[in-house]
Amino acid sequence: MRIPTAQTTSIMYKKYTFIQNRIKFALILILTCIGTAYAQSAAVEELTEKAWKGLGGHQTWSESRYFMFSYTPLKQEFSVGPQTFLWDSQSGKCRLDTKIQGNNTLTVLFNTRREKARVFISGQPVNDKTTVLDYQQKSLRAFMQGSYWLFIPQRLEDAAQSSIAGLELTDGKKYEVLEISEDLPAIDVSSSKYYIDSQSGKIDRWIAMDDNGQTFFDFHLSTFKDVGAGLLLPTNFTDIRRNVFLNYTIATSLLEVETEKFTKP
Repeated sequence: MRIPTAQTTSIMYKKYTFIQNRIKFALILILTCIGTAYAQSAAVEELTEKAWKGLGGHQTWSESRYFMFSYTPLKQEFSVGPQTFLWDSQSGKCRLDTKIQGNNTLTVLFNTRREKARVFISGQPVNDKTTVLDYQQKSLRAFMQGSYWLFIPQRLEDAAQSSIAGLELTDGKKYEVLEISEDLPAIDVSSSKYYIDSQSGKIDRWIAMDDNGQTFFDFHLSTFKDVGAGLLLPTNFTDIRRNVFLNYTIATSLLEVETEKFTKP
């Protein structure tokens, strides 16, 4: 049996100490990363809650069921003039009233969660299945595009990822910037930056970006309206640089809606 010398014992001890120090360093690094991630997560949650406060609170949104809104889309795919939607957020039932070519009225009764619809042109039912399917798909896409900007609470709820993009001082106001990412095929926006007033929690600016991180719209939000029960939604969106204006002439939350609204023209 070979007895370790003082020299070999010293070498072994140094190796042991080196390995032990490496393990300690790794543990400290892991704990630091965990602590940083937790702090960042808590900060994002706090800022998101501040944004909810500026919109009237999460509870006011979750307790609102029926919504009606009307606006003129930026691009007219099939309708002429304003589109008016009535939506049951619990069941997904939806009604679109608008006009199409020839000054005919169009009513589409559909569901935002199913591929089924009834279509009426100037009060008369459309029975051709291809035409019905076409209007159902166009109406669903129109609803998603119209509700996307108005229902900011939905954006906060559906965010795939959220982070804090920093602080900015504009016109004497301090804004905290919340960045979220989404995955909505019908919308060209993949991420957004919300400029949140540090004092009130109100969102004054919304920069919407595409997949390449390029600015799609740079909206300044105004005319926040109490649509019901204290839920505050912006109804005017202005992108001065692109000369784009989006205005919701009707935006309201209803306590009750007649069943026939979703079944008859």
